[in-house]
Amino acid sequence: MAVVEASAHSSAPRDAVWAVVADLKGWKEWGPWDVSDVLEPGSPDPNGEGALRLMRSARRSMGRRPKLQERVNVFEPPMRFGYTLVSGLPLKDYQSTITLTEAGEGTEIVWHTEFGGKFPGAAALARSALEPFVRDVTGRIAREAERR
Repeated sequence: MAVVEASAHSSAPRDAVWAVVADLKGWKEWGPWDVSDVLEPGSPDPNGEGALRLMRSARRSMGRRPKLQERVNVFEPPMRFGYTLVSGLPLKDYQSTITLTEAGEGTEIVWHTEFGGKFPGAAALARSALEPFVRDVTGRIAREAERR
């Protein structure tokens, strides 16, 4: 299993950071996606456990804009949000968890991802692309919560 982890500090309170993370459709407003939509709502919260989300990158990679489907499997307001990858990358057993911890008057954000590859070398290749991506998005979450 490959592991990618990034952290960022936001001066915003944890509830404000949670509002950014839990707004599945809103990720396109502050992140590197041109599509972030809920294909199937979760229950009881539409953004919660069971929700199926569609994400499409705003940037081209290898001639295309990656399109991912993710299923929310952890929804513990205002502390933890997690999802598994359903489709879109040649990876298996993909699990991401975002953990929010109060840190003084702000919030510490930790994004942890684990995955394997569907073919030899896929996990290593994905890890090299995902490390800067996860670091960037974690920082964007912190800044968006502060902006709001």
